[in-house]
Amino acid sequence: MVVGGQWAKNDAAGLTSVADIIAYNGGAMYLSEDFMGPKTGKAYEFKPDYYRELFPERIHLMSEGILNHFPYARADWEKGKKAWRWSAEYWNIINERPWFCGGSMWCFTDYSYLSPMVVDRFTDDSGLCHHDQHGAVDRHRLPKDIFYFYEAMWSDHPVLHILGHWNHPKGTAQEVVVFTNCQDVELTLNGKSLGKGTPCSDAYPALQHPPLIWKNITYRKGIIEARGKYGEKRLIDSRTSSGDPARIMLSASNDIIPDGRDISFIDIMICDKSGNRCYMASGKISLTVTGAARLAGDEQVEVPGGLARVAIRSTGAIGEIKLIAEGEQLKKAEIFLKARIQ
Repeated sequence: MVVGGQWAKNDAAGLTSVADIIAYNGGAMYLSEDFMGPKTGKAYEFKPDYYRELFPERIHLMSEGILNHFPYARADWEKGKKAWRWSAEYWNIINERPWFCGGSMWCFTDYSYLSPMVVDRFTDDSGLCHHDQHGAVDRHRLPKDIFYFYEAMWSDHPVLHILGHWNHPKGTAQEVVVFTNCQDVELTLNGKSLGKGTPCSDAYPALQHPPLIWKNITYRKGIIEARGKYGEKRLIDSRTSSGDPARIMLSASNDIIPDGRDISFIDIMICDKSGNRCYMASGKISLTVTGAARLAGDEQVEVPGGLARVAIRSTGAIGEIKLIAEGEQLKKAEIFLKARIQ
């Protein structure tokens, strides 16, 4: 039985006494300072605690939650700094309760469509609707930083990821956060050690692989780099301060099969003249495809955070494919692929 907006009506109808499993949707997972249990008269910060008290022998799990209460766009760097803490707070609460068996979050991927009813319901006072941005990745499967928070927490393969970018006002104090399941992670700035990070275990004692934090790092242009080890493997992740946007770089996932259906993903990156990704860049890129493929989408795409992804689809023909990407004040780029029988 899903605990959501209609739980009280279902309870009054006697339906809640039937279910073996209690699942929690949306608002039923939200933290609350003023939720009063109707049948106990007590206040609960975490609503599932109330239902666990009513039904101690049942299975409790999340059917929809956590990510849907903090939607944000990929490359919204300021919201990205807050998003992982929101998730960390919830998972700390869940992990502290052995009777809560887990569940599925809403959702993995940003929406590509919202019904008019949803747009009307979730549009804020500024006229913006963010209800399509719940995902850990955007609708083209490009990860947001929050993706790596979860990957580090749950994966059995090595993860090392620096949150955000390294382009800040000169001399400002910065907090550096690293999502990782590695050991002995050290941070360096332009080759100088900043020491090992402090896990945020005090704030989130029940969290698996809590993020590492370095506080009050004075910003200097250059390269900030994290190094760690996972068993015998050694990992490196870095961010480089970029100059002004100067050119476009393209990369393709694969050649395509000439069956009229197969696709290849093309990643578009805005870079400075040295080839460093411009994390603060945005704007539109125009695309032209010729040969044995066509665009599977719009001919002009936004490039938030200096990165975007498009798809090209087979026309059914065999032969060469050429994609050209152009943007204002940027050196254009082109990439060649083949449609071939593999």
